[in-house]
Amino acid sequence: MASNVSHVVLTAHPAHDDASGPDFTGSSGPLAVFSWFVIANFLLGGAVVFGSMISKHFCFCTYPTDLSGVRPQAEPEPEPVKGPEIRPEKLSDSDKPRGLWRLDDQFYDLRAFIKSHPGGELAIMQTEGTEISALFHSHHMNTIPEAVLAKYRLTDVSPALAARIPPCDYSFKADGFFQTCKRRINAYMTEQGISSVSRTTTAYEWGKIGSSLIVFAITWAGVCALPLGPLVIALALVNCWVRMCITGIGHEAIHGRSKNRLTWEFFDMMMLFPSEFWHDEHVIQHHPHTKRFDHDPDEVLDPFRLCQSIKWEPHHVLQAPLQMVMLFASIISWIDKHLSVPAMIITGKPNYKHPLRGTAYLLALHLLPFFFRESRSEAAMLCALSAGAGAMLTVLAFHVSHINEPNSESSHAFKVGDDWGAFQLSVSANFVGKFYSLFAITGMLEMQIEHHLFPSLSYRNQQRIKPIVEKTAKEFGLPYWEYASSMHGISGHMYSIHKLGSKPAATAVETKKEM
Repeated sequence: MASNVSHVVLTAHPAHDDASGPDFTGSSGPLAVFSWFVIANFLLGGAVVFGSMISKHFCFCTYPTDLSGVRPQAEPEPEPVKGPEIRPEKLSDSDKPRGLWRLDDQFYDLRAFIKSHPGGELAIMQTEGTEISALFHSHHMNTIPEAVLAKYRLTDVSPALAARIPPCDYSFKADGFFQTCKRRINAYMTEQGISSVSRTTTAYEWGKIGSSLIVFAITWAGVCALPLGPLVIALALVNCWVRMCITGIGHEAIHGRSKNRLTWEFFDMMMLFPSEFWHDEHVIQHHPHTKRFDHDPDEVLDPFRLCQSIKWEPHHVLQAPLQMVMLFASIISWIDKHLSVPAMIITGKPNYKHPLRGTAYLLALHLLPFFFRESRSEAAMLCALSAGAGAMLTVLAFHVSHINEPNSESSHAFKVGDDWGAFQLSVSANFVGKFYSLFAITGMLEMQIEHHLFPSLSYRNQQRIKPIVEKTAKEFGLPYWEYASSMHGISGHMYSIHKLGSKPAATAVETKKEM
């Protein structure tokens, strides 16, 4: 795609003969320097991304570094052939016990607490009838919430009703990794005089959020109105980058930071995925149960094979190159989540709640160039470079931290009784980012270890606790995986996608059966 873009830029518009008017194509002067600087950087990054999709031989990084030094940097053994896996059906709302929450083998009726919950009503409403220990302990850094909940505790729950909510299968022992790490972090925060661990700074709220919106508006207007040339190509690519920034802000808002009516909608605006739906999938399901096939919705993304628990099929051989379909990730999400086409086909019931909002976001923030540019091909190309590339890179940024070689090893498969924090550490990886990169794609995406262990902490506080988490991991003999950069992370992720797409080696028992 990069070479085609360069060809269009170089040939679409001849040099301007009229020196009296400004040149908005970026063919000469300072605008040309800016334009080609942006294009060159994206061409280099695009070569890494698309090269790693085409062949695993172009993946220059296959394994992250274990900063704890407890695990060798080596590839895992070939995985055996998997049989068909049955993913447990998620309980419908009607099957869940009404007015009941299970926490540390205690039962609570939190309905009267919903409107008073400092973290918002949605977290309580979406967990009704479920076990919430992992969600509760990871989001609350002190014991005040436990004292608040005491008055909502139930003591007369029947065994039959209690059995409808399975107990927590993680460990939160006081001398385990997670609780030890939390105590040390709380002690550090007290020493530093940090009273609010989750609050973002004014500079963040007005600086990053405000400037991101301004840059988005300027670049999107240019993509819609300026004549085709190096400048508009560069503006489309900057727009792609700032889309990831806004999505990152939306990700933080989903977790309760800098949350207001506008930032709450950011994720939906950029990815066309209703924020309340994503809160359920991401905060309620993915975060407490990362990479557990029976709980984590991120483990399944048809038609791809993202984990070993999914039976290998012949079409998976092409799944790495087919990652390019993520250019249409937001449109696919609009069809699935806003129009609810799959659900309508299954149930025959139309979705009246979200289609208008989603369609407005689609037309205004993803397809607007089609209404302003005379050439449909130009509009399509610019939409692909801005909205399409932004969606694809956002998906990759989320996948980098959990779909990679060490996080996919069978030795890291969940076992009942595992320390929750130790398990999260084994299935997450960070990547090191530069300042200019973090401005665009932060939202905790490059610090997934700290973010998964303590998702309520602000980005600045997660930076502060990184040495504590790393040191504690080393003391407990646990790996702490980190890529040298986002490009290293994408390369390692795509290497893992290639391997998951290859036909697994047969076990000795299966080979004997075939004979």
